[in-house]
Amino acid sequence: MRRRRLAVVSFVWASIFSVWLGADLGAQEIVRLRRWEERAILIPNGGPGPSYYALVARIAWNEKRPGKYEVRVVLPDGQIDRNPIGLDEGHGSQRLTVLVRSRAVRNRKPSDVVVRVSLIDEATGAEVSNVLTATINDFPRPEPGGPSPETGPYGWGRPLIGPPNEARPLPRNGPDGWSFVRVPATATEPGVYVATTEASNAQLAARLSGHDPRAGRSDEFQLEDPAQPAVGLTPRRARDYLKALGKADRSGVAYRLPTRSEWLRAARAGKTSAFWWGAEPTHPAGANFLGPEPSLPMDTTAPSVPSDGKAGFQPNPWGLFHTFGNVAEWATVAEGGFVRMGGHFRTEPKSPLPDEAVAKDDSTGPDPYAGVRPALDLDAAKGAELVRRALRGNKDLDAVQVVFDPDRATATLSGTLAEPSARRMADRRLESLWFLAAVENRIETPTLAPGQLAQLGAASGPARRITPLGRWYYEVPIQVRWGDPQPVSGTDWYVNVYLPGGAHFGHRMVPAEPNRAGKIHVLIDQARMRAAGLAVDAPVTVALSLGAEAPNLGDPRIVSNPATLQWHLP
Repeated sequence: MRRRRLAVVSFVWASIFSVWLGADLGAQEIVRLRRWEERAILIPNGGPGPSYYALVARIAWNEKRPGKYEVRVVLPDGQIDRNPIGLDEGHGSQRLTVLVRSRAVRNRKPSDVVVRVSLIDEATGAEVSNVLTATINDFPRPEPGGPSPETGPYGWGRPLIGPPNEARPLPRNGPDGWSFVRVPATATEPGVYVATTEASNAQLAARLSGHDPRAGRSDEFQLEDPAQPAVGLTPRRARDYLKALGKADRSGVAYRLPTRSEWLRAARAGKTSAFWWGAEPTHPAGANFLGPEPSLPMDTTAPSVPSDGKAGFQPNPWGLFHTFGNVAEWATVAEGGFVRMGGHFRTEPKSPLPDEAVAKDDSTGPDPYAGVRPALDLDAAKGAELVRRALRGNKDLDAVQVVFDPDRATATLSGTLAEPSARRMADRRLESLWFLAAVENRIETPTLAPGQLAQLGAASGPARRITPLGRWYYEVPIQVRWGDPQPVSGTDWYVNVYLPGGAHFGHRMVPAEPNRAGKIHVLIDQARMRAAGLAVDAPVTVALSLGAEAPNLGDPRIVSNPATLQWHLP
């Protein structure tokens, strides 16, 4: 038993010593390779020898030992180069230049560009430094833009939420500062959007020429302030204003008078009582009626939009101001004609408050104290139509599918787009639609398949006939979406054309490297097409390869999707 304990103790001390010795040896590196200073620089060679990329490493010497050292470079294909250290980069220098054969890193997929560098003893080949790795990010490469780096989140805003039988306020104002709530549908009536305030003198004057708050009046009341509700409106003048407001609204929304039942539901905040506060007609803080309500110092109207620091009246539970009192508001009735709703500042309050019917559209009714509260229809179909209209004008967005939910004031976008940037564009275009509380952007933007560096699309323009070296070709531009990252600059790209019968021909890519133009050119060899018994403009399959042509679609050098090219003679 004692012998066993001694063995265990000896093992533990040996382990501790080994850890201590390993840490000490690591600390005794002759040089530490810290990082690459910048991307490699190409050193061209006009003669028969190879060209090189020069990488510069930041280094730190730990100690000075006699000896000679070399730079050991392990290339992506496993070959090893040994290069001497520069004359001025010995002990004490903070820089080390590393030469990498350009051919060793070109014509490779970005993930395959891995170069491992260390310092070794010239005589023994033993490493005297750590290993510093260079990847595709350390070499110059084309940056054509490729898929947008944006990853979302896509969409914006927050859908309207709340109990199912209550109105929900839109978070953004419409033209001229108008604010609306969504009044939900009932079992017998569709939902509707209703303004939270009565139209003010300022709002009328901005859209309706000739508006005069004193027209048709002989009283001495002060009703002309721009912030006070507009009076003296006949149904015709009220509808003229709503038409002018719709014409000025770039979203495409059309405005109208509410129906009597819509007005009552909104004014009473969905309650069945005569008023939103109950059955009694008097409510000092609720309505500007004639009587014991005076929140105002004189007999007049309150501002349409209450302002901080000034006397005002409470909104109803749905956020609507002055539905009762202040000025009467026009509504329509199913049997035709118009009705003044809610009374005004000179109305003797009663319960229930009687409607005041008016048959003609050029009459204000029994007095001039009539104004307007806009309403608008925006059901699922109409809302989707306006959203689609806002997306028009850009072919990338033509395929977007739209669903509009009026109760949530939310547009849901779906479909597939080639570029994330187009998905972001859809978000930005819909920001102009004030009636949207939110956009749920479910558009998909497929990424490139594993191993692919490019996604080839359709022909992007007319073919052009060319004759390089006396041989007849048709040059067809096609769309391309580049991945990120791309191979090292100077890589040889090839366009491969596969004919229906199995024949193949290829050529170097034009332009020579990926760029921001988003297209390449395919050269259709007329002689090859005829030799295969095909019409010159017959559909062909196209794919890109690195380093050399790829005789068949199973070639590992292919780095794009195989795309069917449909094109036509000019």
